[in-house]
Order: sequence, then structure tokens, then C-alpha cells
Amino acid sequence: FLNLYTENQLLQLCRDVNNFNTAYALVAGLALPPISRLKQTLEVLFYYIYINDFISFFTISKIFT
Repeated sequence: FLNLYTENQLLQLCRDVNNFNTAYALVAGLALPPISRLKQTLEVLFYYIYINDFISFFTISKIFT
């Protein structure tokens, strides 16, 4: 089983155990343009999935009323 941590949790964990090299590597890796674009793309994608689910819910609700 894989525990998923957010970036902030990972950085805090690295800081707690005084592992500053890994914390620096995480920050440097997350600041890369491809990762930044991927995060922006996923945020937009999740937003549209949420909106489409919301719209389809109300469309189905109208059918059954």
C-alpha cells in the first residue's frame, strides 16, 4: 500500500528529519516547467470533470421529477 503525501507534507517530513538535500531536490523538481504545466492541466481537468458531474446530476434530476 502506497501512502500518498502532498508536497507540503513531504517537505515538512524532510525538514523534521533534517533531510535538507531531499527537500531541495523536491522543490527543484516540482518547479520544473513540465511538472508545473501538468499540475495546471490536472487542476483544469478535475474542475471540468466536477462541473460535468454536477450538470449531469441536475439533468438526471429533471428527468425524474
